[in-house]
Parts: sequence; structure tokens; C-alpha cells
Amino acid sequence: MRPTSALCPLMIAVVAGSSVAQVLVPPTKPAPKEEYVAPPLPERPQPTQAQRRPARPQQVDPKSLPDLPTASLTRPLGAPEDYEGPLPRYTVNTHYLALERNPTISDEDRTKIAEVLAQRTRRFETTIIENLEVVLDVDAGLIGEMTVADMEAMKGIVERIQPIQLTPDLSQQLREGGALTPTQEGYNRKIIGEYNEAYNEEVKASDQSNALDELFRYVMQDSAREALMVLDMMLYEATTRMDAVLASAGIEGEGALARATGEPTDDLDERVRRVTRVKLSWRGLELEEKRRLLQAVVDTRPDGESPTVPFDVTHEGKIVSSPDADPEGE
Repeated sequence: MRPTSALCPLMIAVVAGSSVAQVLVPPTKPAPKEEYVAPPLPERPQPTQAQRRPARPQQVDPKSLPDLPTASLTRPLGAPEDYEGPLPRYTVNTHYLALERNPTISDEDRTKIAEVLAQRTRRFETTIIENLEVVLDVDAGLIGEMTVADMEAMKGIVERIQPIQLTPDLSQQLREGGALTPTQEGYNRKIIGEYNEAYNEEVKASDQSNALDELFRYVMQDSAREALMVLDMMLYEATTRMDAVLASAGIEGEGALARATGEPTDDLDERVRRVTRVKLSWRGLELEEKRRLLQAVVDTRPDGESPTVPFDVTHEGKIVSSPDADPEGE
């Protein structure tokens, strides 16, 4: 359809006005009127394949998932299902613990998980180096000072810790990275949710006067714990090539640090001993020297090596079920 109804009178007036001003004698023949043709509308560019963002798999509601045989976080690994002892306390972030106990994750998923986890670990390394003072304060017990009796101080601690709490959380990043299906991520959250609920109930039942403090501290500690895990991994890694790390960092005369060395090991207890030794030995270093030491760990790492904190996806006696379990349980 041509939009002539509004435009033509205006065009006629313009043409008529100019004719009167420039030509006093009317022409012998009427000038032919040019028919107005509206220009075609430009086509809207279509996004290319590279510009189209693939749809991310959506989360599955953990409550919609059927119960499967699993080693719950509410009891020590290997404990019987009728365990009635105290709720275990963990020094590892609950998302890592859930990977080990998730009944839909097997050794076949390890490689994909490790690839995404290596990317996440590198992000944490950068974050730790940039926010080292905060990380060290958390490692020294900063979160333990949180109390609802001093909301301003607690708010200040929350704001200080925020830079080292990376988002999304591990389970979500594994799903978005294609390492976990939505159902597998859902079981991770189901396991974590059951533990959090049990923790909440135990704290409220044991000490009503301190319950809110304990719950706040637990939530903050669990989310900040991942940064501490990566810090410990970096310090352990330093012990496997301490001479090169100290040289790269330009740190000299630190005999105690220089002696905190050892061959690479999978023995977690030995790793803990070495990390403890490094933390004792580097107390005399300035904050900037500690930052340089951690950067040297990254800089001296062999090309192609992808660091990850230790993690498990299985345990003795684990029953692995189909990761495609029906979310509705039908």
C-alpha cells in the first residue's frame, strides 16, 4: 500500500509554491504529475549462526527428583543409613562433596568435570591474588566474628568477602559448561539442600541463643571456602617446585620456605602438612611478597597443565543410576 493520502497534499503544496515563485506565466501544457512511490523498508538483518546464543539447559527442581540410593552428607561417608550420630562438619565446599555422592555421576563424567573445574580454578587464582588480604583474613577466622548483635560489622564482613565468592556456583557452572546434565545438577542441589536443612535443624535445637549467628556463619563460610581450597592448592603446588617459584617471585633469604618442598603426591594428608608448613613459613613476608609468590606459582606452571583442587566423583560402594532419571519420578 502506498502512503499517498498524507504525503501527496504536502508535495502538491510545495510544488505549487515553487512554481508561483519562479514562473509567472502558466505553461501551455500541464506538467505531468509524478506518482509518489514509497521506498522499500530495509530488511531486518538476521542473526548469524555465530551470533545466536545456544539455549542453556534449564535447572531441574531438586524436589521433583525421585529418591535414589545415595551416601547422604548428613552422615559420614561409609556410615550406615540408620546413623544417629552428630551431623558431620566439613572443610570442603558442599558442591564438591555432592559430586562424590551424587548417584547420577560416575567416573565417565570425570574428564568433562575436570575441564570446567580447571577454568573455574584459574578464575579463582586470579581472584585470590587480587584479593589476597581478604582471603588471608577469612583463612584466619574473619567469618567467625560475624554476629547479628552487630549488624553493621556483619554487613562490612559480607561486603569484604563478596569479591571472593564467584558466581555462578560450581554446580551451575558445570551444567552451563556441559559437564553435568540438568538432572545431575539437580541431584547435587538435592544432596546439598538436605544437608543444609539438617544443619539448620541441629543448630536451632542445640543453642537457640546463638542459632542465627551459627547459620549466618555457615552460609558465608561454605561459599568462601572454595577460595581457601584453591589457595591451599596453590601453596601445595609451590612446594613441588619451590626454588623456581621463589626465584620467579624475587624472594630471597627465606630458608624455611625453601625447605618446604616435596615431590608431587596424591596423599591428601601430606598435602595438608605441606600447606601448613608454608603458611607458617611465609608469615614474615609482606602482603605484596605473598602475592608475588602466588603469581609465581601460576607463571612457573608447565605449559598446558590445568590445575584443579582435588575432587572425587565416586566412592567405595557407590551405586550409580541413570543420569536421565525422570524429573517427575514417573
